[in-house]
Amino acid sequence: MEFKEWVKSLWNAVKHENFIFSFRNSLVADAYMKLCAQFNKWEWEFRKEMYTWVKDAETIISNFGTIATKSETSDMREFLGSLKSEASTVLSAWETKILNNLTQYFEQTEGHVDLVEGYKEEFSNSAKVLRFEIETGVKYQLEAAAEIRQGMTEIIKIKESHRKEIEKAVCALIDKCRKKKVQMTNRELDKEFKKMWKETLEKLSFSEQKIVNVTDSVSRYLRENLKHRGSRAHQLLTENNLQDFGNESFKHTAESWLSKFKHTTNKVFTGQDHIKGLSDSIIAACKHSVNKQVKKKINYHDNYIQEILRMIDEKLKNHQDVKINIEFEVSLKQHICGFAARKFQKMHEDFIEENDPHRCLTKNKEKFHEDFKDVFHKRDQCQKKAEEFTKSMFEACC
Repeated sequence: MEFKEWVKSLWNAVKHENFIFSFRNSLVADAYMKLCAQFNKWEWEFRKEMYTWVKDAETIISNFGTIATKSETSDMREFLGSLKSEASTVLSAWETKILNNLTQYFEQTEGHVDLVEGYKEEFSNSAKVLRFEIETGVKYQLEAAAEIRQGMTEIIKIKESHRKEIEKAVCALIDKCRKKKVQMTNRELDKEFKKMWKETLEKLSFSEQKIVNVTDSVSRYLRENLKHRGSRAHQLLTENNLQDFGNESFKHTAESWLSKFKHTTNKVFTGQDHIKGLSDSIIAACKHSVNKQVKKKINYHDNYIQEILRMIDEKLKNHQDVKINIEFEVSLKQHICGFAARKFQKMHEDFIEENDPHRCLTKNKEKFHEDFKDVFHKRDQCQKKAEEFTKSMFEACC
């Protein structure tokens, strides 16, 4: 049985192209693994720092144009350009820091560093690639935040502009009706209002916003996220619909999902506890992030699900003592994305219902109608009183 387990572990390592098997000298392998661990630590610090920086920048962008934000420019594109320039400065500083750390690492005399001197250039290139990767993500997030802010600003302008147009049309209708010499009935007023409303809506330059299928978008980004994981991941994704996931508690089975549990390979119960703790912590963090976005009552953006997938990858990547197989990763991401898709779908629908100018005007049509009739009758009563007062004054004078 021990030999069987050893062969299974060896086969899993071969399938996953475990780089360590390319080393014949255990000292070289150990030195290389230490270098990898150190580089991963620097990478994590870099990513964590830029994550915080982007979140702060997104907050500034979301408040752009308000009293709460002081800016030397009122143009969003110019402001976005200045933020990108600032991001490049921070990114360059971190790239230099990692390269300097790498140089210092190879200057030490302990840990058989000399045995992996040949890999120095490889890790230097990895630092440059890392900077490019993070920079691409940062620019995308900044542009997404700017797009959201501009969209919100435009919606507010449209709503205000169209509200004034409707009010103007209602006032014009009231004046038109008042100029008629005969007393108008409620039915006649209703007819005039409906005609005015139809004509005014046709003049306004907007169309009703359509509800999009957020689940389809989430599924697309989930497939994109897992495409590098090969045909097995693709097969697992196509076996079930994303809508079927995330409704119940996540089920975790260490026997089937734990590829390799270092130090305690034969202790399945320990592995299962570890898997449960890992999955529970990732799910909790992702749910917190989703609920935080929902509370903002803004429209859905694909950037949100990309952020969730990035969060999952970071947490799995930085979990060094367990190597998870593809079944666990796909199942965990399906569970989280299924939950997130439903939350984001409702957030999107609520936002459209509340902010779409066409829906807002339609929803307030009855109020405009009632206000129109109320104002008309009040003006009518005032006119009658004025006429009676004028008549009595004329009779008194005569």
